[in-house]
Amino acid sequence: MDDTLGFEESSKKSSTEWQLGVQSNISLAASSNTQPIHQDLYVIPQNEENSLRPTIDASWIENLSFYRCYTSTVSKIELLCMQQNSVNRFFWFYIFNVLCKSLPMAYVHIFLSTYAPDHHFFLPKMVPICYGLNVIFVITGIFEIFILLNNTSLYILFIVAGLMNKMPWNRCLNTTMEFDGGIFTCYNLSEFAKKVRDTNITYEGYYYATSSKENISFAQIEYFDYFLNTVTEGQHHQQFILMAAMWIFVGLSYNYLFKNLVWKVLHYTHLALISMFIMIFIHLVIVYEDSEIQIVETHDEDHRRYLMNADFDLLAESMTAPPIAHIVSARSTTEIKPSRNSAIIITSNAAYYLFRALTTYLMKKYCENHIKATIIYWNYGSGSIFYFWPMYFATLYLGDFFVIIFFALNGIVDSCTFFITFRCFVEAIVCEWTWIKPWCVIVATWAVALYEFCETDGTFSENSFIFWTATSTLAEVIVLFWVYPMGRLIDDITFHYGMFPTKLRVWSFMIVPVFYLIKTYVIISRFNIVRNENDNFRSQHNTRSTFLYQLILFSVFAMYAFYHITIKQNKSWTYLFKPAPEWGPKDFNSRQLRKQFDTREYIGSQAPRPLSRFLISKAELKSYKLDIPYEPVIRRTEVQNENEKL
Repeated sequence: MDDTLGFEESSKKSSTEWQLGVQSNISLAASSNTQPIHQDLYVIPQNEENSLRPTIDASWIENLSFYRCYTSTVSKIELLCMQQNSVNRFFWFYIFNVLCKSLPMAYVHIFLSTYAPDHHFFLPKMVPICYGLNVIFVITGIFEIFILLNNTSLYILFIVAGLMNKMPWNRCLNTTMEFDGGIFTCYNLSEFAKKVRDTNITYEGYYYATSSKENISFAQIEYFDYFLNTVTEGQHHQQFILMAAMWIFVGLSYNYLFKNLVWKVLHYTHLALISMFIMIFIHLVIVYEDSEIQIVETHDEDHRRYLMNADFDLLAESMTAPPIAHIVSARSTTEIKPSRNSAIIITSNAAYYLFRALTTYLMKKYCENHIKATIIYWNYGSGSIFYFWPMYFATLYLGDFFVIIFFALNGIVDSCTFFITFRCFVEAIVCEWTWIKPWCVIVATWAVALYEFCETDGTFSENSFIFWTATSTLAEVIVLFWVYPMGRLIDDITFHYGMFPTKLRVWSFMIVPVFYLIKTYVIISRFNIVRNENDNFRSQHNTRSTFLYQLILFSVFAMYAFYHITIKQNKSWTYLFKPAPEWGPKDFNSRQLRKQFDTREYIGSQAPRPLSRFLISKAELKSYKLDIPYEPVIRRTEVQNENEKL
């Protein structure tokens, strides 16, 4: 029996005829006396299905730049400035977050982008009863986009106002003024440092107070107060005008945001910003000293400590709403390997995040050593970049010039990040609800942002971003690993790649839900402690309202899913917890094979991973040809054994 697959000897092709084939050495051991023989397996390449959806014309390096910028914007890395208070605690918190949450979740997002590239909102496809999570993710995305746009507009306005007022952050606009019935005095940085050295100070209300009950502050903080009042609360509403202009520009340039230009601008600008941070870091290391300073206490110190321990930086790596990692990977023209890509992305993000945090911490220490006192401001953190960095640059030669360059680079980076994030947000909605036009999403989002800007303040938006992101990500990990459940997810990975995930990866999947449940509880409990003790926080946000809104949305759309499946489609209620028919690979035959696949009956292949993945993912048997000549003696022995059994 020379041929076992139905091919005639004359129809076999030589290896030179399969120029694009994949060769694999296969060892057969029919008995202890047989020797390994080398055979060739040739794969016939098939044409990939072309997607009608726009692709991302960006290189892998440019994608990494975007991920670094997305996870280190001001709204995330300096939301509460935890890294400026205890760098040791911040470092270990962040490492645990990366290992226990970010790394496994990045792998899952990128895997799903190759397994089901057309389903950006994938949870309701995996578990149909969770249809309400689509709406929750959309609301969360609106809060995130608004925070991005708000901080980006502040960057730009800070530079414009600085140029128009001839760099006012190094001088006091009003030397003396009245404040709450008292006298407030503003000093330049050198004068303030001298004042602090000559007397003991405390922090009362919003300003420092000397032993003689004189309220004092320095120019950088005084100008930031003036800037906030003028931009956000003034009669001209410059910030609103700029935000509206940026939103209109995004809407008009919708079809061009995935072009290569925006990615290249982001990449090279980010490289310039990294170079600037490296030079700053080198300078801070050279001049570093750990001298004694006045430890200034504040009446909000307990509140600040509770908030710092809440570890809000856990949310920095969250890509749930909009599903950034899924969209960017699914639309990418580069090769996607989830294990490699997720490891490189998280390592790149962590290296930049920790480096920037350490540089910020050293900069704060440098500024405090300069004035010999703790620097405190009533704001809880997100605006600290606007007075700490001008204060640092004021001690350098040509400091005003460096301030302009620093904020200009940050403004360009955050603008490009906002443009790409908003485009991903629109694409996710348009792909989920195909009857919605892109311009409808742009107009509706702009209207919601306009209402939020006019009827709420920045603190409400930041708090909403924290809680909606935390709860939506918690819902995501619970559905992925418990409701779907995790065994089915492992079957998907095994079916798609032809081999089981490693034990380490499976253990990381088991840790994620428990770890994130604990972290979410800590975030909410810490915030509630501050809210109950602080009238300002009590009036700005209510965590119970957030959970109530999300529960109502989830319940309403769960009933809609029940009606659609059980009544309209006349199916059993169990289909609410089974994957939707369209969930999985784009090819229908591959989805049918996945339904028949069971890891308990799966026999692993010793073929190379690319070959195994290709064979598993392709449904037509004619796409490959395996030619193995078996020894006739061995075949006769096997037949004889079968006859004896009968």
